[in-house]
Amino acid sequence: MVSPSTFRKKLYHWSSLHPRKDPWIEERDPYRIWISEVLLQQTRSDQARSRYISFLKRFPTLNSLANAKEEAVLLQWQGLGYYARAKNLLRAARILESDYNGIFPQTPAALSTLPGIGSYTAAAIASFAFGHPTAVIDGNVIRVLSRILGIPYLPDTSALKASWQELAQRYLDKSAPARYNQAIMNFGALQCKPAAPGCSDCPFAIYCEAHRSGRIRDYPAKKKKLPRHERHFNYFLMVDPDGKCAIHQRDHDDIWGGLHQLPMIETSNKTEAADFDDYRLKDAFPWILHPTRPEFLASKTAVLSHQLVHCIFYRLSCHAHSAKIKPLLSFENTQNLVNFAFPSVLRRFITDSLKKGLC
Repeated sequence: MVSPSTFRKKLYHWSSLHPRKDPWIEERDPYRIWISEVLLQQTRSDQARSRYISFLKRFPTLNSLANAKEEAVLLQWQGLGYYARAKNLLRAARILESDYNGIFPQTPAALSTLPGIGSYTAAAIASFAFGHPTAVIDGNVIRVLSRILGIPYLPDTSALKASWQELAQRYLDKSAPARYNQAIMNFGALQCKPAAPGCSDCPFAIYCEAHRSGRIRDYPAKKKKLPRHERHFNYFLMVDPDGKCAIHQRDHDDIWGGLHQLPMIETSNKTEAADFDDYRLKDAFPWILHPTRPEFLASKTAVLSHQLVHCIFYRLSCHAHSAKIKPLLSFENTQNLVNFAFPSVLRRFITDSLKKGLC
């Protein structure tokens, strides 16, 4: 087994030969570190780079984020998915401004009390911004230590999380936690990759239990994938006589909560235009008058972590009964649609529809 001192020495040597150019590398501003870490939770690093820059351009300070409207934050987050991240950013920013005078707490324990900041993100902010001697444990770190030390299990219970934290702390360079944490995460991302690790030129190959046993892919153990729940969303592109398009905001307690969408009917199975007669349309949309037979336009599928959403798009010409329009429904000029945040699948459809002159 490799000793902590040898591990750190070899890790730092590897790191000096493989510098990363990401804009958040060596950042010490807790706000900027926080934004980068939340982005990287569920976003590829190449996509996160450009969005990190654009997000900070729109919200350069904690105060600017705290004072933003949710719609503006969701619009900036559009296309990244996992929109709870954006909502938690806003919630936490407002708490930091109101309860902490705009100053980030410096310990993982205190940071973990903020919305959307779990143990990993708290450790990252604390170590990178304030030099707190706490080891970060993300997927890259788990993979590196699991393979080298021959530890197959994941930190998926409270007891195992505590065990992993104790192990990671043992290897941490407490005199330079930011340098160490960045180095081991980079090593996992670039060298000890999930599917095609660079074992032939790995500085830890002679120590690595997974490499020695020829079972690289078995470390760490794989999470059991849950079957995706399939849903069927039937969207209606409704354009009034003035050329305005009907949109409304989704409920916050479902996927894509808080984002906007076209009027929609969810069904248990795939549908066709003939399935939506006058009665069914008026039942779902009591504010429309004299709807025409829906016209099929397109179908797309959104693949989420635990859901498979089949989206069917129809065009529906109609007049609106203004007294019955739902509070969250509005008819917007098509040129204004860019100012609303939509799920990616809807944004692509609306963009294509505008190009084709459908709305």
